[in-house]
Amino acid sequence: RMAKAARGLEQVQENDINCVSWNAHDENRIATGSADLSVRVLDLRRTSKNQKNATSSWTSVMYHHTKNITNVQWSPHSAHVLGSCGEDGVVCLWDTRKSSESTIQRALQLSGNRSGEVAPELLLQHAGAGAPIVNFAWNPWSPWTIASITDHSSWPEGGGRMHIWRPSELVTADPEDIIANVQRRRPGWFKHATQ
Repeated sequence: RMAKAARGLEQVQENDINCVSWNAHDENRIATGSADLSVRVLDLRRTSKNQKNATSSWTSVMYHHTKNITNVQWSPHSAHVLGSCGEDGVVCLWDTRKSSESTIQRALQLSGNRSGEVAPELLLQHAGAGAPIVNFAWNPWSPWTIASITDHSSWPEGGGRMHIWRPSELVTADPEDIIANVQRRRPGWFKHATQ
């Protein structure tokens, strides 16, 4: 028995899409990684059945990678956080709640030529792999634990390497929780530090 396509969008992006990931928390959100170095989030609720062009359906358009994107993947622990990796040897973690129409327009206007400007959605750039990152995965049992795979085939010893890592809680925690924790441990410190 053949499956029928539920919907076809022909003009999703101007360049090739290299990877795609469904959001496990929201069946209408799909993330893509493209040859134009962008990570984008499409919301199917913003498309119609007969619509062919999906450009008005993006809820996030984010640039930070400098080379081809090899994977995008939603966090299994958050409906708003996704990661991307690429041939630039970087894993980026993104918070799509920081996206807006103005950030989308700004990203499209710059088309990746950010000249030092950092996308507001960027939570973290994990760099230092020293080689292209071909894949990564979120640990489904341990929030914020990630494994990334590098391609060292051009190195004399060849092969790939796996890095298992976690971002600092200063990146992943709610800022108000961090302040409350510091105040609990060192009463009056935050007030003194900000004067």
